[in-house]
Amino acid sequence: MAILILEYHNRLFRREKEENHQLQKSHTDGCRCCCAKFTDKFAEEQEILINLADMVIYTYAAESLLLRIQKQADTLSEDKLSMLQHMADVYFYDVATIINKQGVDAVEFLLNRTNVRPC
Repeated sequence: MAILILEYHNRLFRREKEENHQLQKSHTDGCRCCCAKFTDKFAEEQEILINLADMVIYTYAAESLLLRIQKQADTLSEDKLSMLQHMADVYFYDVATIINKQGVDAVEFLLNRTNVRPC
């Protein structure tokens, strides 16, 4: 029975888990690129740090939402679980848009600041 529940959870939130992984990858790649460009002066680039921090915060909130829903999935009825899954879909869509904007802002600042091509 426990194996069936685990398979159900994995199937239920597969897309959200993949989206969360992509969100985590986006800010990790952004940090890596900025560290490569600025090396020792990265701490002085406040605008980029703010954008990357916002990306991390929204990713953390999305992952927290997903984990809370997964934790409650055993005790909720199918209707409530469906509603929570739809809420997670909407939230992940909004977060992906916000993180995309923050990433674009960081890249634009990087391009304007260094006059070089992106990573």
